[in-house]
Amino acid sequence: MSVQIQTLRGLATLVTDLQEFLNEMLQELDPTLDTKRGVLGDLLGYYGAILGAANQTNIDRVRQSSSLLAIEADPTLADDGVVDAVLSNFLLTRNQGAQATGQVTIVLDAAASVTIAQGAVFEGNGRQFASTAAFVAKLSLATVQSVNDRLLSPLDDGTYAFVVDVKALDVGTAGRLARNTLVVPSQLPPHYLKSYATSDFLGGEDRETNSELLARLREGISAKALSGRTHMNATLRAQPAFANVTATSIVGFGDPEMLRDAHTIFPISYGGRVDWYIRSQELLLHQKFTKTALLVEKTTDNRGIWQFSIARNDLPGFYDVDRIVPTGATGLLGSYLVTTDSRAIDLSSDEWSPDIASLAEGAFSPYQAAVIRFKDSDVLTHSLMLNSATRDYDVTLRGLPLLGDIQTFVNDRSVRNYGGDCLIKAPIPCFLEISFTIYKPGQAPPPDLEAMTNAICQAVNHYNFIGRLPASLIADTAHNYLGEGTYLGPIDLLGRFRRPDGSLFLLRSAGVLTVPDDPQRMVTGRTVCFFSEPSSVTIAVTTDDRPEI
Repeated sequence: MSVQIQTLRGLATLVTDLQEFLNEMLQELDPTLDTKRGVLGDLLGYYGAILGAANQTNIDRVRQSSSLLAIEADPTLADDGVVDAVLSNFLLTRNQGAQATGQVTIVLDAAASVTIAQGAVFEGNGRQFASTAAFVAKLSLATVQSVNDRLLSPLDDGTYAFVVDVKALDVGTAGRLARNTLVVPSQLPPHYLKSYATSDFLGGEDRETNSELLARLREGISAKALSGRTHMNATLRAQPAFANVTATSIVGFGDPEMLRDAHTIFPISYGGRVDWYIRSQELLLHQKFTKTALLVEKTTDNRGIWQFSIARNDLPGFYDVDRIVPTGATGLLGSYLVTTDSRAIDLSSDEWSPDIASLAEGAFSPYQAAVIRFKDSDVLTHSLMLNSATRDYDVTLRGLPLLGDIQTFVNDRSVRNYGGDCLIKAPIPCFLEISFTIYKPGQAPPPDLEAMTNAICQAVNHYNFIGRLPASLIADTAHNYLGEGTYLGPIDLLGRFRRPDGSLFLLRSAGVLTVPDDPQRMVTGRTVCFFSEPSSVTIAVTTDDRPEI
């Protein structure tokens, strides 16, 4: 246990004091004893004082671990078990972490029925994953009879693919694989070519540390109700499915960003409305869907504009369309160009829903739907019938998970505030692009750019509802990967904001990127979060020409 000392070194002062105290007690007991030297003083007295000092130190540490004040002063000293026991008095339970889950696409060189056994092990990014059930690739839709039967789909390069569900063997964020990450089975199935993460893996949370647990202390003793901000956060995180939510920001009565409580003929706010911005995880989620698109327009170059719909339950509160490619197009890079992104609010089929009067008010919420039009630059359309021809496309949306589930939770009659409503929203996104140059001495090896890039993204994504992002954060993170004599050039920060009304704007800075204060468009530091991905970090490495001396 960490509460116990692991070495007797460092106890010299306490040992000396304790040995003198023992000598005095022995002298009082028997004045004829010589406790200054010999076996009694050098061996029994000295080593007795050492063991006594160790016991006293352990007792002090246990006492400190049992004190909330002492735990807050030094969370690293306290034993986890003791901290758990203390904080259980405040109705707090440590989050033990979670395993990441996702899907793996397996590509075969022939149309053959293949079985992946339950518990089959895959490895990706140094982490192991296991299939959650026995999956069977079937050759035709007619033979698919259970949820674990997977249709073998032909790809554009003559190969075939099917999808299996997997779960990380270990708890932690390291199990969150990004889409297209290579994942290799420990035992190759027949006709195997390759396998990769179908979409970004979900879940995967680290075990809560003492410091993180203490940060939730107020939530533990708060009433679990949709009232004050602390109470609302406590209510949310008391649900196991939402315990790992990264950050929240609550906008309500009196906040300039709140527009929904002024739906009257009078230009005043009357309360009863809450906009709850929730960053459910640090990383953006890239979720892939297969969509059937309709040909709605023919262009002068004999190509066409195609259209598909995004239902509100596809990826609730999604930000944008990240990629559109033909279904099964494994070798195609890039994406077809989105020409129109028309958002709408879908309040249908709900017994009760929040008060939403405009597209902007419902943007990035679970009630958001969309119609997307894009240009397919490959398919010739001269022989296709307008408003009749259809094609399937793989569409990747970018957003955050869990928002729809949280909205369903707060809408429940037993949970929601009887005096108003609560609308769940994803944070207004600022997609950050970072670029800088590293200057190194001529003979110095280049730094580990991949590790540096991942660390920078992690640092940026850990910034939540701050309102500003300093370039010094990037510099401090990058310096951990620089060798002697290597230094950074100026850092360029480019933020791409997407407002709730659908408009886009850019901000650039070499010092501090500051969120504009535009509450009438619901854009402030309370509503915006920064997002960074490895593909948006550009690092150049050059040799620093230094004069010979």
